[in-house]
Amino acid sequence: MPADVAQKIRDLKAQVDRAETEHAKAQGRVEEIMTRLENEYDCATLEDAEALLERLHDEVRNLDEKLKAGVEAFEAKYLEGADR
Repeated sequence: MPADVAQKIRDLKAQVDRAETEHAKAQGRVEEIMTRLENEYDCATLEDAEALLERLHDEVRNLDEKLKAGVEAFEAKYLEGADR
């Protein structure tokens, strides 16, 4: 086998080894995240986590609207009357 072909094979083997290592690391991170989702948020699947995220976004939007309404009411009652 010519030296350049042998070197290409070694290079490809090294690339495959690196890819396998990165895959294993990524898989470990996914498993860690899924464990945290289950333990901390009672989400067994990504779909559960997405549904929770949507509910939390809705809750934040509702609280933001209530806060804005409260600030507007406060300003109307106490600040606009003070300008006169």
